[in-house]
Amino acid sequence: MSRERDYHNYYDLPEGATVRLKFMKGESENTMPEGLLGTYQGQDDAGHLLIKWENGSTLSILPSTDRFEVIQDPADLI
Repeated sequence: MSRERDYHNYYDLPEGATVRLKFMKGESENTMPEGLLGTYQGQDDAGHLLIKWENGSTLSILPSTDRFEVIQDPADLI
């Protein structure tokens, strides 16, 4: 089961966790579409989540403006 995260401290999110993008402010739906999968790489000093996206992008998630969900169960990827 996946769950949406709405808080700003992600220290409990393990490196390598899979995330699914719901919305990224300021980015085109063509380049960063809803449903795009990525792998969590860590968090920077500003609290941005460092993600390696399946489309090759390395844009960070800004928790204050972007929406995403953490994939808890691999069955949710199907």
